[in-house]
Parts: sequence; C-alpha cells; structure tokens
Amino acid sequence: MSDEYRDKGEPQPSDYSPYYPPIRAKNPAITAELEKILSKALSLVADNRYPSVDDLKQALESYEYQQAKQPVKPSASGYQQEIPRVKPILGVDKPRIDFGSLIPGTPSVKHFTIQNLGAGILMGKLTAGESWIQVFPTIIDFEGDKKDIIVTVDTARLPRNFDGKGYIDIETNGGNTRIEVRANRKQQTPRRGWIVAGSILAGIAAVVLIARAFPSAPPPVLDVDTSTIYLKNIELSTINDTKTITINNTGGQTLICTLTTDRNWLQVYPTTLEVDGNAGTRKVVVRVNTTGLNYKFSDTGYIIIKSNGGDKQIPVKLTTLIFEDDFSNPNSGWWVGSTAESEAEYLDGKYRYLNKQSGYYRWNWNEKVGQLDDFVLEVDAQWYILSSSYNYYGVTFRAQDEDNHYVFFVSSDDSQYVVGKDVKGTWSTLKGWTESTYIKKGTAVNRLKVVCQGSQISVYVNGYLLATFSDSSLSKGRVGLAVGKGKSTSIFTIVPDADALFDNLKISWP
Repeated sequence: MSDEYRDKGEPQPSDYSPYYPPIRAKNPAITAELEKILSKALSLVADNRYPSVDDLKQALESYEYQQAKQPVKPSASGYQQEIPRVKPILGVDKPRIDFGSLIPGTPSVKHFTIQNLGAGILMGKLTAGESWIQVFPTIIDFEGDKKDIIVTVDTARLPRNFDGKGYIDIETNGGNTRIEVRANRKQQTPRRGWIVAGSILAGIAAVVLIARAFPSAPPPVLDVDTSTIYLKNIELSTINDTKTITINNTGGQTLICTLTTDRNWLQVYPTTLEVDGNAGTRKVVVRVNTTGLNYKFSDTGYIIIKSNGGDKQIPVKLTTLIFEDDFSNPNSGWWVGSTAESEAEYLDGKYRYLNKQSGYYRWNWNEKVGQLDDFVLEVDAQWYILSSSYNYYGVTFRAQDEDNHYVFFVSSDDSQYVVGKDVKGTWSTLKGWTESTYIKKGTAVNRLKVVCQGSQISVYVNGYLLATFSDSSLSKGRVGLAVGKGKSTSIFTIVPDADALFDNLKISWP
C-alpha cells in the first residue's frame, strides 16, 4: 500500500498471512479513486472503515456518478455514445449527533446537512424515531448541493436518568440512511450531609475571589420588535413564508428560546433556537397556512416566545382576500342563463356575458361577495366578438339596486372610458367619455381596476391611473360585471350585440 497509509501506523496486509497486494497491482484498470474507497472499506482498523453499509454505498454511488461525467474518449470509429447517469444521491455530513449532557426543561438545538452528491432533485422525508427528537424540515425537495436540517432535543420528554440514543431515518429517491442522536439527561440532585461553618465561609470567600478575578458574563436578554405584523390579502389554500422576525440577544450568555403560536393558521420556523450573547441575532420565518379558511377571513393570532432571557408576544393580524375567481369552476356563483335581453355562461375558463338590448347596460353580481364598502377590484375584460364604438364593458360597484350604483365602463373600439353614478334613479357622470391611449383596442384584453376607500374613488386600466374622484353618494354595496349596448341615432347604422368575456377577477382590501 502507499506511504500515505503507512505513515498513519495502520497495520499492513503484509503483516499478516496470507499477504494481499495492492488492488491495482492485480487490476491496473481500477482507478486510484476506487482503490481508495475499497482500501478504506477493507481497513484492518475498524475505526478507519466506513461507519455503515449506507456510507459505503454512498461513496460508491458518488464515485460512479463522477466517472459517468468524465469526457468520452474517441475510438477508432468515432466518438463513443455514452449517456451519463443523472440522478440524485443522498449524502449527510455527519452520521451521528451527540447532544451530551442536557438540563431538563432546557431545549437544545444542533444542525446537520443533507447533501445531493448526484444531480437532479433530491426528494424524501425525515422521521424521528423518538418522541424527544424533533427534526425540521420533515420533507425535503431541492435541487442543489445541500440543505440545512435542524434537530432539537425536547429535554422535557427525556426519561429520567436517560443516557442513550435515538435515530432520525432519512428516506429519499437518492438512497436511505439513518442519523444516530445521542443524549443524556442530567440529574440535579442536592448533596446531603453536614457542612461546618468554616467550610461555608471558606467556600464563600473562594467564590468571591474567583468572581473578582473572572467576572461572569451578564445573563441573556431577549429583545424583539413586538409591533403587530399585518398580513393582508393572503390567498386561500396556500402556505406562504410571508415575514421574518429577528431575535436579538442583548445580554452576554447564550439565549435559548422556544416559539409557539396560538392559531392553526400561524406557524413559525424554527420553533427552538439558540442566540449567542453580545448582540447575537437569529432570523425566524413567519408562515401562514390558509388551507381551510374562507374569503374575508380576519383574525389576530400571537407568536409566543419563551426564553431564559424573558418572554415576549408578537401579534399577527391576518386578512384573506375578499374574493377571487378565474371562472374555471362553473359553480362559482355567477348567473348563467338566457333571456330576451341577455345571456351568460362559463366558457373555456372565462365568463361570457351578452347584452342584446340597445340603449341599456346589463349587470349582475355574485352573492358570495356580499356588500362592500372599501375594496380593490381588478378584472380582465375583452370582446368575445369584435364589437363597435357604441358598445362597452366594465364593472358596477357599491351597487344597492338598479337605481343606486356607480359604473366604470370602457369602449375599446375608440379607446374611451366613462365613470358615472345612478342615485335614486338619477344618472350623472363623474367623468364623461374620455379617450386614453392606455386602453387596448379591438378584442385585446384590458385589465380594469377600481379602488374605493371612503369617499375616494380611483379607476385604472392596464395598471395606469385614469382618474380619481371624491364622492360620498353611496358608501357600500355589491360589485358586478356589466356589458352595455349603445343605440345609434342613424337608421343606417346597426349596432351589434355587446358580447364580452371576463376573467381573473380579484377583490382585495385596500
């Protein structure tokens, strides 16, 4: 074997009978890298071998992948056609984690790293084999070199006089392995017996002298901004990492924290952490899970931080979207049918609305939305069939009935818009028909937007502000989709039916 191994004082095969020569001496085709792996696996010293079969398997698979990536050598007839194996390979940076002696009631945190030694996406799960072991995350799905894993020992769940180990099993599409977790629980038992007064005085004096010579670090101090965190217009059925908070330790000793919440929709990560003294900091991710919540949901939860440097609570205010609809579900609540004046249907993931009645606009609403005062409404609108400058589409808002509502209409054929109101059956305009270059012509999609906040009303098209008004005639009401068919004053002009499509409706809080 090479001098690299002889210098370590490891027993050599030549010291034993029979003598086994180096592997490559028998088979020169074996690479030096493979010989190194095999020599380690066959080492005569147990501590120098691979800790487990999985570790040996991981080393061989990594070697196999690296060999597959080597450039292809030309042959006499051209280049060999060889496709390298591209797959994920699981690796970990440590086979065991030792927490040492732990004090009951004090959480302890350590880390290890999962590596993807191959290529592609490494996917799998992590399972703690004991109740006192907590691991985060429990699901991995990443494409890259490595992923940090947090392991926490819940000392409150450690059995009395415990001194042993547990396991974290890792199962992935790139192989499986097991991490050993060792810990022991300290027993804080007071000493018994007689102590003479002189010994007490001597002990006190010694403590004072030591304290003067080596002053201890000040205790940890938890410092965190406890201002309310506002999470507004969160979509339903999603899990979002929306905010981060910073845990500061303004003391000297290590700060140990546990974080919990009082709401199912509110989550934090990590749930246990240690922060170094002397201005140490750690980031905590605030996560919102809106699965199972409803539109217009509003609630306040709390992040509860307990530590050896004080306790804090952080309020978190959540509001979900008022309503949204991509019209893929024909049961989302809009009117469907056909009358002499209008027709409506769900068509290819959009809402089609046809107005046949000249000189009128037709509109309808969704009962699921309800009455609104302040809101932001956005919707895509376009002509299903090319229309004329007499026709228009848009939205109604703060609508109480047919005699009391606001309107915002766009005529894409001549790039004009109008804003008006009907109050107690009397029509008046807030902004007469006005041309805008921001309005797309023909059958192109125009994104309409209305913002109502108190008496302030603003209208937009395709992200551009068109006009802002102050009007307090109507303070609340429904929102609706509308299509208008104009009436020509000439007997020679026939106005086609107004046939519009609506999509991607979103109603949120301002």
